[in-house]
Amino acid sequence: RHREAAEDLAQAAGLAGTDRDPRPASYALPGGLADPAVAVATARDLETAVAGAHAAALGRAPDATARPGLLEGFRTAADAAAGWGATPVAFPGRPDLDAVVAAAAAARADAPAGTP
Repeated sequence: RHREAAEDLAQAAGLAGTDRDPRPASYALPGGLADPAVAVATARDLETAVAGAHAAALGRAPDATARPGLLEGFRTAADAAAGWGATPVAFPGRPDLDAVVAAAAAARADAPAGTP
């Protein structure tokens, strides 16, 4: 899922096939992934980073045709990050919505398991 999302993001941001495409970079996963706390923290951090990348790309979208895919990627990653207990990622260009996003995340956290 993340490889496909990375390709979509790179295409929409105009980075695919350029020397600015960050995808060739590699990193090591943290040790201790068998520990549920480490695994959850890693998932939360990765999904938050993906949401942040989509948010940044939205602000620099080369044209309006790129925005719907970036917005969907942002929403998907922000929802996934919230599902792992992350602090909500700010919606790009709309700091006035930060309180709304935080309230929605809190409501989701308080909802019974399995509630969308």
